[in-house]
Amino acid sequence: MQRRTTAGLALAALVSLGFGAVTAPAAAEPVPSEQNGGHAISGKAIRKVVIACDAGMGSSVMVAAQLAKRYAAYNVKVTHTPVNSIPDDADVVLCQVSLLDRARQGNGDKVIIGFQSFLGDPAFDRVEEAIRDGGSLVS
Repeated sequence: MQRRTTAGLALAALVSLGFGAVTAPAAAEPVPSEQNGGHAISGKAIRKVVIACDAGMGSSVMVAAQLAKRYAAYNVKVTHTPVNSIPDDADVVLCQVSLLDRARQGNGDKVIIGFQSFLGDPAFDRVEEAIRDGGSLVS
């Protein structure tokens, strides 16, 4: 009986700790806005999204293919490029968070949004929502 009680308490502690970790509130992230230096574009004005990465060959190709399928219904073109070669006609630039400073160099008027994960990052949903709903997208 002692063995079951100990195992049950251990399981209860693990579940309790795990549940607490899942339900703990996330740290608040700053909301981007034009007032704090961000750039904005109406979702209805977005016609070209550029995925920029370090070399413009591997990971950006994968993300561009994924997003091209998602954004095709909205008549939005998606391409990939090295971060140092962002084309002038890009409406929105998506790049890894670690590349944001490089992407902003010489592209100060563009909406540039960082992402952390190549698959399923919330930034991709945010862009799609702005395009679909016509809302403002702010970097």
